[in-house]
Amino acid sequence: MIFVYGSASSGKSKIAENIAVSISKKTHSKLFYIATMENSTDEARRRIKHHKKLREGKGFELIEEMYHPVNHKDAVKGHTILIECMSNLIGNVLFDKFGESVIKDESIEALANEVFDEITTLCSVSEETVIVSGDLFSDGIDYDEWTRGYLKLLANVNIKLAANASSVINVVNGCVEIVKGVYIEFV
Repeated sequence: MIFVYGSASSGKSKIAENIAVSISKKTHSKLFYIATMENSTDEARRRIKHHKKLREGKGFELIEEMYHPVNHKDAVKGHTILIECMSNLIGNVLFDKFGESVIKDESIEALANEVFDEITTLCSVSEETVIVSGDLFSDGIDYDEWTRGYLKLLANVNIKLAANASSVINVVNGCVEIVKGVYIEFV
């Protein structure tokens, strides 16, 4: 598992896509893009359009899955997977399970484990899995209680993924910082 994170518009998606393409070429495996963003707003549709343009010609097979990527484990078995993005997936899962109710601290760990278990199941059947997530934790804004619960859940999942990843990459303004693991050559 390769974990790539960064702030909004940092270039993390492009870096992660290039890593996945490089791995797919080296291993001669198919390349799957698991898209987790819901397209219910104009902004979401704009971002989806941007990401589709970034992927053009790279050979990705698209799987749209907003809640349970593990449902596609048979399709991606033995292949390279890019999951974009944990920030969206966590929001989708949280809202699906709790709606607008605030998640209690005791539920955060259980839900984080559930999401993490699904992702590691995908990792166990794939050639390689590249995961993108957002760094949403350093803006200094005091959010409402629901958003604080979302951020705690996302942080919990990110920590689990980073701890179990072979490589952790932070992307800042298009620059790659290897936090854990070795430098990964990519196109």
